[in-house]
Amino acid sequence: TYNGARGGSLNSPGGLAVASAGATTLLYVADRGANRVVAHNIAAITNGQDAGTVLGPFDGGATEPLFDVECAGDMGAIGMQNPSGIAIDTVRRRLFVGDDLNYRVLVFDLDTSFKPVNNVADAVIGQVNLRQCISPQSPTGASFGFVRDLAIDSDAGRLFVSDSSFRRVLVFDVSAPTLASGMAATGVLGQVDFTSSVQATSQARFNGPQGLAYDSAQNRLFVSDTGSNRVLTFKVASITNGQDAGAVIGQSDFVSSFTGSGATRLFRPEGLAFDPAANRLFVVDRENNRVMVFNVATDVNGADAGAVF
Repeated sequence: TYNGARGGSLNSPGGLAVASAGATTLLYVADRGANRVVAHNIAAITNGQDAGTVLGPFDGGATEPLFDVECAGDMGAIGMQNPSGIAIDTVRRRLFVGDDLNYRVLVFDLDTSFKPVNNVADAVIGQVNLRQCISPQSPTGASFGFVRDLAIDSDAGRLFVSDSSFRRVLVFDVSAPTLASGMAATGVLGQVDFTSSVQATSQARFNGPQGLAYDSAQNRLFVSDTGSNRVLTFKVASITNGQDAGAVIGQSDFVSSFTGSGATRLFRPEGLAFDPAANRLFVVDRENNRVMVFNVATDVNGADAGAVF
């Protein structure tokens, strides 16, 4: 229960991502309180085991993080503040880390075992280069407010980023063999363009998007619209800026935002995970202290949960 930052401990863990290669299965964890990302080999698990990989600034012994590192100079390529969502492109072998309070997404190249080639980011999205961590005053297609979660479409090479400050989800084309820092988004959900940040509870707007999950079989993106107590489903085989959601979970229609604790209600939902084998969506229902499980083989507004944890 040590609340520190050594190799076998975590300090307010956040997003997770898993990738497997041969006998190695790596679990990446955003260790928010320690401003780092750690990876454990979970092919076999020992309780309390040390992380085998750590990304973030460390002292000379690589045992303790340097918490007060400004995002400037060479430290900008390794420094993190409240890392949030994590996504792994298993086709191009890249790790994306939502560096929330530095208003950016860091990109790390991975080897054939899905381990980082080194602990220095290879590119950045949301800033023009790795030396800057500027908080944008207004939305653009190449900047973020707070980065809450990530999802990846490895087949097409698309990265989805929930930008809660500007009430939108940005879509980036990350299919190129080499990524250039400062790239612009190719699409946006929740807004009609890249310079708007309208807040609303409607079929095409958000009130605080956070968790993301992607269904590759049906080309669907699930977005937890936390402020409106719901999860929206978008068909994203192709994307039109500001397009309508196809379905809603947690509400019976697209204009309601009721709280509740029944089988059809959510109260500030956050993290999402999708099980493609059984078409199940897992939803962290934060204020109800539970995880809801929905059958999403077909899209039904206001669907009942099939199970709860």
